[in-house]
Amino acid sequence: MSRTDDTMKKRLVKAFLYTLPLLIVAFLYIASWGITRSGWPCAFHLITGLYCPSCGAGRMFISLAHLDFYQAFRYNPLIFIALPFLIGIYARYQIGYIRGKRITIGKFELVFFIFLVVALMVFGILRNIPQFSFLAPTEI
Repeated sequence: MSRTDDTMKKRLVKAFLYTLPLLIVAFLYIASWGITRSGWPCAFHLITGLYCPSCGAGRMFISLAHLDFYQAFRYNPLIFIALPFLIGIYARYQIGYIRGKRITIGKFELVFFIFLVVALMVFGILRNIPQFSFLAPTEI
């Protein structure tokens, strides 16, 4: 086995270990949903009564797991639309890391992240205004 193969295997394990906390949280959320039929409450919503930009995201992921794309979109349209881009960017960085390539943030990614931050702020405000109530997450 060559040194390159050893290094690549070590990087693969490290990349998996970086992703493992996300997988564990997803598993725990899905398991708790299966037991209680309700997700984890949003602390921001409990304290303020307002919807945060990610309110409904947990239910969105459950709907995606059931391939119910319409309902997933209704729970959180912004994250639903951004998710494929976020997964693609994450995969690009992980694959680059495993292959030992130095990956720098590109113009598209920079513009995307700036747009996403601004969009999340605007979305968080609009979904709490009665005229834009269609942006609020749907009820279970």
